[in-house]
Amino acid sequence: GQDIRSSIRRETLDLLLRNLTAFHLSFEEIKQYKPWALAYRLWSIRGYAAAAKVQSVDGYLAYHAQRLGKEVAGLETVDEHVAFWENTLQLDGERLLVETLVRGKRLNDRFDETRVAWKKGDLAALSATNAGLRDVDLSTSQRLLDRRNAKWLARIESEMKTGKATAIVAGTAHFVGPDSVVDLLRKRGYKIEQL
Repeated sequence: GQDIRSSIRRETLDLLLRNLTAFHLSFEEIKQYKPWALAYRLWSIRGYAAAAKVQSVDGYLAYHAQRLGKEVAGLETVDEHVAFWENTLQLDGERLLVETLVRGKRLNDRFDETRVAWKKGDLAALSATNAGLRDVDLSTSQRLLDRRNAKWLARIESEMKTGKATAIVAGTAHFVGPDSVVDLLRKRGYKIEQL
C-alpha cells in the first residue's frame, strides 16, 4: 500500500522522523497514515484529545434542547460539513502535520486560552486568537471561517425573520473579527449586542 513518504515533502518527512521518538512511535507504526490522520494521532498523544472531549458548548446546548423537545438544526447539512472537512484535510493535511509537530503544545494551549476567554466574555482575547490564526494561514482561515460564515448568513437571517426565539451556535472564531457572522450581520444593518 501507499505510505506517508509519497504524501509529504522530504523536509516534512525529516521533521517527522526527528520527532517520532518524542511520541513513542516508530516509523513502521505510522507509515500507512495519511498526513492529516497522523496529525490527529499526534494531537491525541499530546493531549489534544482530552481537550476535544471536554463537552463543547454547542454539544451541551444541542443535547439539552433535544431533551426539552426543542427544534435543532444545523447551519450546514451533515453532507456539507463532511465534504468541507474532507476537502480541507486533503488540501491542508501536510500543513496540519507540520503545525502539529512544530507547534503542537502551543495549539493545545490556544484551545485552553480560547475556552477561558469565552467563559469571561473577553472579545478582545478571542479576536486576538482569531487574528493569530489568520496571520499563520489566511487561506485556511478564509475556507474555515469566512466562506462558511457568508454561506450561513441566509440561513441565520431566515431564522431571525421567523420571530421565534432562536439560538445560533458555532465556534467562537465564527463570531469575532472581520467577516465574522456578527460583522456580516452588522453590515446588513442588524444591531448586535453582547449579553
